[in-house]
Amino acid sequence: MIKIRSTIIDTRYGKVLGVKKENVYVWKGIPFAKPPIGKHRFQKPEPPEEWVGIRDATKFGPSAMQVADPSIQGEISEDCLYLNVWSSGIAQKKKPVMVWIHGGGFAKGSGSKALYNAESFVENGDVVVVTINYRLGPFGFLHLADIGGEEYAGSGNYGLLDQVEALKWVKENIAAFGGDPDNITIFGQSAGGRSVGLLLTMPIAEGLFHRAIIQSGALTTFSDSGTATKITEKVLQYLDVKEKELYKLKEFKAEHFLQAVKDLKLGISLAPIVDGGVIPEHPIDRLEKGISRSVPVIIGTTLDEARLNLLLDPIWKGLDDKGVIEHVKFMAGPYWSLVSDYYLHERESRETIIDKLMPLMTYNAFTYAALQFAEVRAKQNAPTWLYRFDWPSPQFNGIFRAGHGVEVPFVWNNLSEESAIQKTGNSNERNQIATKMQNAWIAFAYHGQPNHPELPKWSTYDLGDRSTMIFDQVTRQVGDPDAEERLVWEQATEKLNIKHRPTLMVSGQNP
Repeated sequence: MIKIRSTIIDTRYGKVLGVKKENVYVWKGIPFAKPPIGKHRFQKPEPPEEWVGIRDATKFGPSAMQVADPSIQGEISEDCLYLNVWSSGIAQKKKPVMVWIHGGGFAKGSGSKALYNAESFVENGDVVVVTINYRLGPFGFLHLADIGGEEYAGSGNYGLLDQVEALKWVKENIAAFGGDPDNITIFGQSAGGRSVGLLLTMPIAEGLFHRAIIQSGALTTFSDSGTATKITEKVLQYLDVKEKELYKLKEFKAEHFLQAVKDLKLGISLAPIVDGGVIPEHPIDRLEKGISRSVPVIIGTTLDEARLNLLLDPIWKGLDDKGVIEHVKFMAGPYWSLVSDYYLHERESRETIIDKLMPLMTYNAFTYAALQFAEVRAKQNAPTWLYRFDWPSPQFNGIFRAGHGVEVPFVWNNLSEESAIQKTGNSNERNQIATKMQNAWIAFAYHGQPNHPELPKWSTYDLGDRSTMIFDQVTRQVGDPDAEERLVWEQATEKLNIKHRPTLMVSGQNP
């Protein structure tokens, strides 16, 4: 029988009561900031209030306000700034800390999803794991500063400021849970990976972490304040709020904002912006100046990122071959004329037009950006490791393959969790890939490099070998995989004279 007993930890703000399941302790729903409700709606996060007595930390706190998602445990609420901690307990030697930032296009997701249960990380690696929430959609990324002035400074990036506030809490409190505040690794996927990349370039986040892992998080297009303000004006018009009446925004029910986003079809357009403050300039420019070059980084993608689009966006089901070409052509913009021949004519024969063009969408939306990130750092001899996840899931009649998000259950080694089985099936070959991948992440948290005995040697990325770890049924290191495809895109970018390449928007790309 599993024995569960309670345990109490004293944080800076008060005592919290968690539980112990076998050899893993967990504390859930710990507030790291004041609830962003009422007068605190559309305001920067503030440290939480201290409390008297013992706070029950045996249940997850609410997830951020968003459209209902059946994979999220518990309620959703604007009162969402909570985190969760897993640990094997207090020890003389402090353990590496790993802080997970969830994905979801900055519009959905939660740190309390069952997939992010960290028991496996703790049991296999004896690390301390923290998962966090942050404000999403209009609550986290509606840019009000150009209209409302200093009172709303940073408003287009409140979700990122929430992440920073969570990291401050971790830095200040994690030692009480057995963690080392001087050895913190941040990692995330999709919007979470993009957040990690941004945190690497944000002055306000400097010193709050020491290592970083970016999974399928592109640092390409970021809205400027002018574009973001136009979106805000649409929302204000929808809500019938004049520019001088922003105080009224604190009076609406949260659901009204979600309805505005839905009716205005804003989708994932509410996301971080280059505001000159929280994000001082384009993150690639910051990287080129050597920001965070001493921070070790793992970055990578999946082989078939864009194929999730085939499952989530119904538009593809109604398109004939000509329609597919026109749709991808529209999204590819000026790149189409320079790269399409490579996919339509020069590559090996594929069954359908979609099969030919999905790699184009994957490369532009994810792969190229990961390579750009790695190459900027390689020029500075910044410690960087590149990976690609190639294992093809058999689920969804083989349509998904190594689609966006397929690697997440492997990193967490939670392959028996229901959503993991739905996405990856139940084959035994998954287990050895998960062991290699999770242990690489754990080794990185301990040593600042991902090598471990079960993994082939994984070299840092440089402009000579362009070494890439391929996670598949046979995991291996490959030098410059798909070099021909890389050169096609590099030459196209040079001809177009584009430095900050626009992302090929792939609707439905965030799980």
